Amino acid sequence: MPELPDEWELVLGRCVRTFYSNVFKQLERITMTLTKGSKVFLSEVGHNGFFYPTDKTATVLLETTCRTVSWVSVGDKKAWLVPQNAILYCGQPGLFVPVWLNKDKK
Repeated sequence: MPELPDEWELVLGRCVRTFYSNVFKQLERITMTLTKGSKVFLSEVGHNGFFYPTDKTATVLLETTCRTVSWVSVGDKKAWLVPQNAILYCGQPGLFVPVWLNKDKK
């Protein structure tokens, strides 16, 4: 494979950074606000290390913003990431926990 001139590497590097920057900006926009008192379904680790919804529920302790994940929906439930302190009293706000919500919840 022929080597690229230095100018091309600069241009390609800038294009790749711009592309990923735009992708992450779009991902940040896919959020939803959960109100205090909302019910969410907790996750369990199943086949091949994938997360699956359980019948166990948790109550959201404080109004929080959750982010979507690109996982396959299970039944009528869709996966979201919420800060750990939103569902656990001793949780940390920088850690995120996968929970499941009914698809019609918006």
